Amino acid sequence: MKLNEAKMRELESLGFLEKNENIVFLGSNGVGKTHLATSIGIAAAKKRVSTYFIKCNDLLQQLKREIRCSGHLRPKTNQHHPSNGWFALRL
Repeated sequence: MKLNEAKMRELESLGFLEKNENIVFLGSNGVGKTHLATSIGIAAAKKRVSTYFIKCNDLLQQLKREIRCSGHLRPKTNQHHPSNGWFALRL
């Protein structure tokens, strides 16, 4: 789906969170994926929704460390890993 201003405004309304839906931005380097995700994250933070932004590589390293240290993944519910909120992953 191509993103237009109306769709971006819809995403910034955070309706996808209420519906337990995910959003993924795909595209070449430099087209604005991080900028779009950041603007949605800011909109979420303004509504007091927990937010977390991480680079994909950093997330994978955290997951590997967790598995190496404990042998499995444990659910995280602290401020850095919200269980019910906005999460942005930078690929």
